[in-house]
Amino acid sequence: MQRTGKPKEMPLVEKAPSDPRAELFERLLAAHIEVVWDTARRFCWDPMDIEDIAQEAVLRAWRNFGRYEEGTNFGGWIRVVTRHSGIDYVRRMKRHDRSAADDPALLDDQSPLGDQRISLGELVCTRLDLQRALATLSDGERAMLIMAVVDGYTMAELGRLFEIPEGTVKKRLWNTRRKLRAALAGGGDAPGGSL
Repeated sequence: MQRTGKPKEMPLVEKAPSDPRAELFERLLAAHIEVVWDTARRFCWDPMDIEDIAQEAVLRAWRNFGRYEEGTNFGGWIRVVTRHSGIDYVRRMKRHDRSAADDPALLDDQSPLGDQRISLGELVCTRLDLQRALATLSDGERAMLIMAVVDGYTMAELGRLFEIPEGTVKKRLWNTRRKLRAALAGGGDAPGGSL
């Protein structure tokens, strides 16, 4: 069965009657559920996988709710919890989809980013074109690219999060940008710029 969006209603917490902690968690989560969905969507595009990441994040957040300090930014806290669930998802997928970028023989002396950057201003593409191009990337490639470009993670941070050497992160991002450029250009090379 193909699901096309998020579930209309997801039981947030199994709770005992009149459990104030569970009620607080459910109230906070209901107010920030879009943060969970938006963050989960950054790691994959398959609706069922997005739902799995979101459900894992909610379970993880409930199990660790004792660490949340009441009155602080719940939206930021749940975003971090969801990111960790998404990263775990990517790691699980990585085990099944080893990239050729793991081969040290493929590393060369060129700058890993160099002229392989994409200037979206130069490419003039619609949102749909970008979505289609991003869909050509694996979930791991897409997640790493979004975390680097949109979320601003450094190569060292991505290396720690994905548990791979920084050089491998650079090579994967270089290859991912090259694939994205080719997809945006309809299979050909696009001019360099700065994605």
